[in-house]
Amino acid sequence: MNGCVVYYSHAANALWLLNNAGTAWLGPITLGLPGTLQNSQCTVGGQGSSSLEAGNYLVLYLPLTFSPAFAGWKWIYLDAFDGTVDSGFSEAGYWDVGQPLPTIAVTPNVGSGLSQTFSFQYPSSIVSSQIVFESISASSFASSCYVYYNYPSQAYG
Repeated sequence: MNGCVVYYSHAANALWLLNNAGTAWLGPITLGLPGTLQNSQCTVGGQGSSSLEAGNYLVLYLPLTFSPAFAGWKWIYLDAFDGTVDSGFSEAGYWDVGQPLPTIAVTPNVGSGLSQTFSFQYPSSIVSSQIVFESISASSFASSCYVYYNYPSQAYG
């Protein structure tokens, strides 16, 4: 299977990890308590994990350690089920196992409207940045909004 697939049950306050073959769940372990689950790709810890309800949202904190053999770029997929409707898996980000990624962020990162002032956060060591807004179904930048910014010269392109 070659993946790090974690299952979280809010009701049980517990975590499971899919085994190497992708055929059975390892666990459970309880959030916040000592214990770990491990397959060949990753280890998830109970101690240091937690969840926090904030309004209509649940924030889940998971300490994950990846195996060096799992190196390379990995997509982060999320799925949620509210008891009635399953969101289905969607790409939510990416991570390069083995190489630390610089912290980059955009605020707001979700929203709608014809006009918005965005805040882009980068490490102070950047030389340039590329910002692309494109249709989710697009396969090229041909019909996108593309901005290039060179930090030393303070020039946009």
